[in-house]
Amino acid sequence: MARTIIYFLIINFYFSCSYCFSQSQSPKKDIDDLRKNLKTTTIDTSKVEIYTKLAESYVFYKTDSLKYFATLAFDLSTKIDYEKGIGKSLSLLGTVSQNENDYPGAINKFKRANLIYEKLKDESNQASVLHNLGGIYLRIRALDSSKSVLLKSLLLAKKTNNKNTLPKVTYQLGNLEKANKNFDYAIEYYNQALKYAENINDKTSMGNAYGGMGQIYGLTKDPNREIENYKKSIAIFRSINNNQNLSVLLSNLGGTYEELGRYDEAANCLKEAIVIKRKIGNNRSTALTLGVLGNLYSSKKDFKKAKITYEESLLMLPPEDKQTKFGLLYMIGLQDYEQKNYKPAKDNFDKALLLAKDSDIDKNSISELLKTYALTEEKLNDFQSALMKYKKSTDIKDSIDNALNQEKILELKTQFEVAEKEKSIAKLTIENKKKEVNVANKQKQLVILLGSILIAIILVFFFYYRYRSKKELSRNLQIKNEELNSKKIQLEVAVSEKEILLKEVHHRVKNNLQLVLSLLNIQAREYKNEEVDLFLQKGEARIASLALIHQTLYTSGKISHVSIKDYIEKLLNSIFISFDVDKDKFQYQVESEELNFDIQTAVPIGLIINELVCNALKHAFTDKEEGLVRVELKYFNPEYQLTVSDNGIGLNYKSKKINSVGLELVSVLSQQLNGRMKTDVSNGTTFTLNFNEISKVI
Repeated sequence: MARTIIYFLIINFYFSCSYCFSQSQSPKKDIDDLRKNLKTTTIDTSKVEIYTKLAESYVFYKTDSLKYFATLAFDLSTKIDYEKGIGKSLSLLGTVSQNENDYPGAINKFKRANLIYEKLKDESNQASVLHNLGGIYLRIRALDSSKSVLLKSLLLAKKTNNKNTLPKVTYQLGNLEKANKNFDYAIEYYNQALKYAENINDKTSMGNAYGGMGQIYGLTKDPNREIENYKKSIAIFRSINNNQNLSVLLSNLGGTYEELGRYDEAANCLKEAIVIKRKIGNNRSTALTLGVLGNLYSSKKDFKKAKITYEESLLMLPPEDKQTKFGLLYMIGLQDYEQKNYKPAKDNFDKALLLAKDSDIDKNSISELLKTYALTEEKLNDFQSALMKYKKSTDIKDSIDNALNQEKILELKTQFEVAEKEKSIAKLTIENKKKEVNVANKQKQLVILLGSILIAIILVFFFYYRYRSKKELSRNLQIKNEELNSKKIQLEVAVSEKEILLKEVHHRVKNNLQLVLSLLNIQAREYKNEEVDLFLQKGEARIASLALIHQTLYTSGKISHVSIKDYIEKLLNSIFISFDVDKDKFQYQVESEELNFDIQTAVPIGLIINELVCNALKHAFTDKEEGLVRVELKYFNPEYQLTVSDNGIGLNYKSKKINSVGLELVSVLSQQLNGRMKTDVSNGTTFTLNFNEISKVI
């Protein structure tokens, strides 16, 4: 993983270079003849044509001369109002701005040239200018604008049979589809560019097309076709002495060989690329290729040579390239670590972290560096600092995982909110109907009450003195009974709704934990790394124990507490199944009183049992054909006692196989329960925890 960081920092630069070498590098014109013709001609339009041809002669190797002659052509064309010359010179000046990385200026000039050619109805030159404009939009990642302009350029080039522009614009469309990750479409465009280029023997466009297809096959993990296309591209660029493109393709091919472990072939490609790039004078590109060469030496365990190569690469990088510097410092420190030079390794890691504070460095890279830094400080016996860095690395990794799952979580949240709204609407409809029924009932009750009052008034005339006290007492008792019955019904409804709601909450928590388990399984299959698999396996076991608590709560009749004996039975059965234990040879026993704990107490108990039983199954029965794990939980007023024991080989604290993080988790959870942990290794291993309940179950 550490080598992958610097590799992708470097190889991403090579992929971006595909936008830079889409123009053809044609041979030099006979500049001396052009200069002679310039001295003899007296026609201004002819002078403009000579100026533009001289400018074109310097397009690929001397920007200052290109700018000088293009400016002369523009000034003279403007003076004599020669629109064709203005359009041509603006296009050349746009190329100057592009070479100087002045993309807004380049866009402005290409747009002005396009308007002139559109006015002149010169669709052939318009196709060429739009191709250049589309390339600029692609460079600055304005992909929608790039696609619109390039498709228009392609349409005009086909309409006017502009054979020189057709291979270039289709190649740029391939780059565009690659940027959009539409790899099948990209391959189609590259093949079209190849056919157009072959028809006019445009070697540069042919080499670009093969190089673009090589990059696609690299991204889609098809190394055989990737190498095949890179070799074809390299052969073409070598034949026409196009060193700029040749060096880029050699670097790409070297990186591919290095990934495949074909180190000798990788070294040959990378060393040749470095020689060419130094000759050209491209320091940053040379530095990045040196970084890939450093990866190669590191893969071959030649850590000393790898460090020297990385340091040479670091010296050649420009100050603003902080991301690549971060990766190189990390790799330099890693070589020191591999050579057990822990103090220099620590110094380089510090430099990298200091650089990361002021830069937008990839969080995955920082997490990996902190993990290696923690291992270095552990070797230097600075265990407290090592633990802090390991925790910080884990926190960063967790935040990355949360970000990766954010889209799915938002989708689930939206689905949940829609479902809740539908339930609310249905509930509101029911409540409205209930209100209508209640109003009708109240009206009936009012009629009955009025009738009763009328009858009572009539009876009062006859039995006033005799029944007055009895009537009032009867009415008062009736009203009180009605109020009590009403309150009783309301209370029962409220309790029932709360019980349903709590069960739903526990059910959803259990489902969300199952979702996390599924995500961890997916992550494990993606990385295919033993350490990651072990890390995820531990995490899965802990999450499973939490999920089991919530499942027990919502499936049982009582939602306020957990029957701990039933829960322990289910938990041990789950652990033994996950470890694929032969139950005929390895068994477990649970002895527990009928105790009830709320979720605050049940969660740490479950996690403690999970860690201790998992450690026992992993380490206690090495070279043993049978074994027994016992879990006991008893109440000794005013505290509880939990015992987890096995008849295995006994705990060896110095063994590297023991899950120190798991035991540390047990210690933290014991403190949470205000507990005291004792360990006995005289006969197997026995952990005894005396603890108090966090909150008393009512």
